[in-house]
Amino acid sequence: MTVINPELGEPRQAGAPRAAAAPRAGDRVGRQLPARAVLVCIEQTSDGRVLRDAGLALARVLSAPVALVQVLETGPAPGHLPDPLVSAVRRREARSALERLATTGGDHGALAATVVLEGTPAREIRQLAHEAGCRAIVIGRNRQGGEMSLLGTTTREILEHLPTSLFLLPPDARTPFLPDADRPILVPLDGSEWAESALPVAVALARATGAAIRIVHVLEPARGALPMPPEAADLALRRKMSAHERAQWQAYLDRVSRALVADGCKVGLQLLADEDPRLALTGNAGREPTGMLVMSARGQSRSRLVDLPVGSVASYLAARVEVAMLIVQTNGSPLLRPATAAASPTGRLRRFE
Repeated sequence: MTVINPELGEPRQAGAPRAAAAPRAGDRVGRQLPARAVLVCIEQTSDGRVLRDAGLALARVLSAPVALVQVLETGPAPGHLPDPLVSAVRRREARSALERLATTGGDHGALAATVVLEGTPAREIRQLAHEAGCRAIVIGRNRQGGEMSLLGTTTREILEHLPTSLFLLPPDARTPFLPDADRPILVPLDGSEWAESALPVAVALARATGAAIRIVHVLEPARGALPMPPEAADLALRRKMSAHERAQWQAYLDRVSRALVADGCKVGLQLLADEDPRLALTGNAGREPTGMLVMSARGQSRSRLVDLPVGSVASYLAARVEVAMLIVQTNGSPLLRPATAAASPTGRLRRFE
């Protein structure tokens, strides 16, 4: 295992004597990480083992190395410079803690590197993931004010500027972190190629874990201006439109299901009716046995709101579902190997093809 000390700019073997300190070479840290690694972000020592094990579980499915990173937040009071001795002690203690975490318990053979940085956590993590071409970031959703529905500051900022795919653990996450035969993989689809880009990842997880895939679509009520008060013929037309749309969506889900079954997956389908897809999906993940939620960072809105890396549905679910969630970022480093990755989606609607 390589331990990367950004103050030295060079890797060393764990347990080897430390060289004399040199100016920070933070711009070289990314190049020293193993290629296409899973980056596990340790914010608190208390949740380090949980996040490490979750990262290892995901990395086994992806056949990827794992790197542990901790960012020591720097924010001195205005007009006061940080004490260099205190900073040095903090860095040394953090490096020692990460080394212990990397070498004790679990399948530490896949742990390829540890990194300690200083700065704003979200900014440093995003930059490191971008420089190293990391395949995924693993981070926990911390409690704030005792509420399950709030994201921690670092997690929220990473989500708002997502550089790669994100594996998000809920508070108090426990093993098993991945789905299994009794807890299927939930994949929401909205009929766009962007949403469908999460399917190859779900298939890889299903093959590795033996879990089934549960495909869900939320059928929103047919919307159309009606005279007020509507006449009987108007209401009949709306019912006819709703029935037609339901039949079309069911046919679409059936086609997706057949393709997944042909890949050897066990598949279940659910067509939900609700005014708000966010509430419907959150409730479904809570009521039904669910091992993991896998979805694309963007769906239909990707063709209209290209400046936002994560859509409103994915953002809402990331802050509220009580199961592990994997957000597949199609614009970043591919989560799967190029040979198995899906073609770059165009955002085209495919629901009625």
